[in-house]
Amino acid sequence: MKSLVVFVSIICLSSAAKYSIPSIKANWYKAFELCASQGQRLVSIGSQKQQDEVVAFIKTTDKFVPFIRFWIGASDLAEKGTHTWMNSGRLASYSNWGPGEPNGLQSERCVEMIYNQATEHNFFWNDNECDKQFYFVCENVDDCVSPF
Repeated sequence: MKSLVVFVSIICLSSAAKYSIPSIKANWYKAFELCASQGQRLVSIGSQKQQDEVVAFIKTTDKFVPFIRFWIGASDLAEKGTHTWMNSGRLASYSNWGPGEPNGLQSERCVEMIYNQATEHNFFWNDNECDKQFYFVCENVDDCVSPF
């Protein structure tokens, strides 16, 4: 009996700039749509390391001011109280909620990241009403291909 061993190599291609912040404010739904229209997605943050990367990126942009809010890709729209990353459907197992958040208000279903220098609200997450207009962070979607 002969055995055949196949090794599959997966190559992930990504462009140099991993994140972007468009120069317009939008509600959460429109932010989701605008990121997708650029071949990106509303950012998902799965670890402290990723949180730190996003924050470091924001600090290099002209959007970094003493008080600013950014939409990120999590919400509890599918099930109240269960926050998931809308791009993947995965539970938001890592979080960086501000004190008392998420507070469970019925109308607050989408997740934002807030920086407020005056209150030391240092990029904490907050649930907010999805129709509010904020800047938003898009991230590249890795294109993975399996060569033949």
